[in-house]
Amino acid sequence: MSAGVQDLVSRIRATMAREGFVGRPGVAPERLQAFEAAHRVRLPDSFRKFYLQMDGMEDPNWEPRTMTRIWPLAEVKPVSLEFPDPKDGDHSRYPGAFCFADHSIWAWGYAIQLRPMPVDPVVYLVGGEGRLIYAPDFESFLSSLADDRILEPRPA
Repeated sequence: MSAGVQDLVSRIRATMAREGFVGRPGVAPERLQAFEAAHRVRLPDSFRKFYLQMDGMEDPNWEPRTMTRIWPLAEVKPVSLEFPDPKDGDHSRYPGAFCFADHSIWAWGYAIQLRPMPVDPVVYLVGGEGRLIYAPDFESFLSSLADDRILEPRPA
């Protein structure tokens, strides 16, 4: 496990515990493999390492300072399923991207591009105006939570 992701998850868990929230235990490697097979993708290393250590956050628990909830792996889904109406711009704005978290009970969401080949893709902010990049990669997304920072999205 990457010391970077492991440290970030430990810091996020500690903040949550101080506020009375808990993160879920990590998933078994077989669950990650089943997700990859079902969706025909390869998870980025940082995403995989996070879910091995922490299977997201219970609903309605979230990281209390940033009001962000990373979803359990069972809730991670393609953006097109989170926004099923084809008339909704987000339905087709992020092909191959999967929603994995939301801010403030879905004021907006976060999605990551997943592909058949392992890459460490950007994290998108979804549910807003236009196509926006929130973080350059998943580890940077986790770092923003651990450091109590909300990043400034930029156009993709």
